[in-house]
Amino acid sequence: MRWLTLSVREYAAAARGRLLVSAMAFCLVVGLGNSLLYVNAYERGPELIETVGITGAMFMILSGVVPVLAVVASSDAVARKRSRGTLRVMLGLPYNRLDIVAGTFVGRYAVVATAVALYVSVVALTSVVIGGPLGVERLAAFFAITLLLAMVFTGLAVCLSLQTRSVTRAFAGSLVVLAVFLFRLWGFVPTVVELVRNGMVAPETMPEWGLVFQQLNPIRAFTSALIGLYPELASAHFLGEVVEPPVPYYHQPSFALAVLAGWVLVPLVVAYLRFRTADV
Repeated sequence: MRWLTLSVREYAAAARGRLLVSAMAFCLVVGLGNSLLYVNAYERGPELIETVGITGAMFMILSGVVPVLAVVASSDAVARKRSRGTLRVMLGLPYNRLDIVAGTFVGRYAVVATAVALYVSVVALTSVVIGGPLGVERLAAFFAITLLLAMVFTGLAVCLSLQTRSVTRAFAGSLVVLAVFLFRLWGFVPTVVELVRNGMVAPETMPEWGLVFQQLNPIRAFTSALIGLYPELASAHFLGEVVEPPVPYYHQPSFALAVLAGWVLVPLVVAYLRFRTADV
């Protein structure tokens, strides 16, 4: 359990270095802003709020806030230690490279999860104060899936940080990955492939492989999982649309959750295998 000790040290270091405080302050400010929007929406149209609850109020904002927070909080996790020579010292102690990967990931994830928990708590408390619907069961499911999304982007940022000793490169790489998923650039890949295959003629309908590929975007998987579990959330703003039955397998919540789990596990395993033989 050396990785657990290392993760506690990572979390404590984040607290001492003000990373934890900064992450919590960011989520507190955005959470208060989200609460104001929620109160305003409740006063103007309580019917919609009664339908989607506070999960609908947080859905769209957290789908962008969580990936950004995770990347900013985690992109320097290993690269900074590597550039300062701290990593070499740590490997001289009773830590191996697997401990470094697991401990760093869990420690930084705990930082992000703490900040996200504060965000959700602020909005939930606001709902209680104004007498709005809380929906404890749905809120718990929403929080759990949001933490899974946080785990995905924390893992991706840590994985990129494992590949370089440059903090700048690690951060730049993380921003590129973030942009690909956050701005839905991932979804254009099937369109480009089909254009090339059809002689630059746009297909009338997207083939199934393209629809499946689009669902592999972790942010889209996050949206699909929640709308699949709670279809009424689709009526909140422009979060998505309910797929009419029969629902294809790639629109099922189970598929979306499997996609999120895959984005956590596969990059970490690949990054560890590369890091295991890398020169530090």
